[in-house]
Amino acid sequence: MATKEPTPFTPGTLVWAKFYDIFWPGKVVDPSSAPQKTQDIMNQKRNPLAMVFFVEDNKYDIVMSINKVFLYSCPKKMEYVKKGYSLYLRELNGIKTKNVEMKNFLKDVLRFEEEIGGNINIFKEFEKERDEEKTPKRQQLIKKLFSSSSGHKKEKSKKKKIKQQLNISILSPTTSNTTQRNMTEEPNIQDELLKDEDNKKDKNDEDNEKDKNDDDHMNEDNKKDKND
Repeated sequence: MATKEPTPFTPGTLVWAKFYDIFWPGKVVDPSSAPQKTQDIMNQKRNPLAMVFFVEDNKYDIVMSINKVFLYSCPKKMEYVKKGYSLYLRELNGIKTKNVEMKNFLKDVLRFEEEIGGNINIFKEFEKERDEEKTPKRQQLIKKLFSSSSGHKKEKSKKKKIKQQLNISILSPTTSNTTQRNMTEEPNIQDELLKDEDNKKDKNDEDNEKDKNDDDHMNEDNKKDKND
């Protein structure tokens, strides 16, 4: 049987206790007020620190480590509240937290805030912070959207201007004359080949004509010699 030692957390003390990997608001209770089965489990533990009751979940936990329990008004209080609230928002978006319902976390916090005369609007502060964080992001997104839209319009206008310039160039007489001059200066290969063939034919005709004239001269000379 476990030896009972004095605990720093007396019954009725409000605390943050590790509950399924989350620091959850709970109340230290007298073990004798817990169900017998829970008492039996605690009696088997060696040097338990305290028994904590989580009101909304109606569950008990036996705290064994000093690192897993803190006074409700400890310096980390707002850190735990903010963490629980963020998990609650995830739950609203369909992302469940294993083994617990985060709406019960909010109820326990509000219950304890009312009990100690604290801030019953504690979660509204986080809602305000969340809105302030979202506003710059929203403004930045809107600015980016309009910037993108403006850039698209500028690009479209630029393309339209270039297209108009191209149309003007095509219709311009100067461009037309230049194009014709270039076509004259740079005939295609097929025309060059035909021209070469014509030149070759003309040369052959000239050579044939020359040979014929030479033959005629020779005949004249022969005829003259014969007469002599």
